[in-house]
Amino acid sequence: MRKLRNFLILVIISFVLCSCNVNQEDKIKFNESNEKVGSDFEGVTDSEVVKEYYFEPKVSIVEGTLITRLHYGPPGYGEDPDNDEKRYPFILQLDDPIKVIAEDTDVFNSSISDVSEIQLVLKGAPYVDMAKQYKNKRIKIQGTLFSAFTGYHYTEVLIVVDKILD
Repeated sequence: MRKLRNFLILVIISFVLCSCNVNQEDKIKFNESNEKVGSDFEGVTDSEVVKEYYFEPKVSIVEGTLITRLHYGPPGYGEDPDNDEKRYPFILQLDDPIKVIAEDTDVFNSSISDVSEIQLVLKGAPYVDMAKQYKNKRIKIQGTLFSAFTGYHYTEVLIVVDKILD
């Protein structure tokens, strides 16, 4: 009898704790930049909080310094630098690392933590010309995030650029 009573008490406590957790998850909010905001981090300074973003199709706004860096392409992707193609992709160096989260239904992306650089995917010559103007400058970029999947993707996370914001 005592074991049954203890078991029932344990079940009730577990149910109450799970119910409280679900209610807290319902209160999670996101701002216009697709960053998670709320009271999960009370008492923690902004510099200690890791911002969370979501992969496509959600639109994100990320901020940092736009750079280019040498990466080797075909045929050897760096195994034979003298003969390999030299590429200089645009990369956004973030001020602080972020976490990019994949939805449970996402079959192409997996959640990635400590993202400090994002390669830009530019839609044609006008975007490339615009990006060149911002090289080595701080900018905000609006677009959709996705995971690297080819040899031409030089960072774990890339962004398809919709807008470069001042």
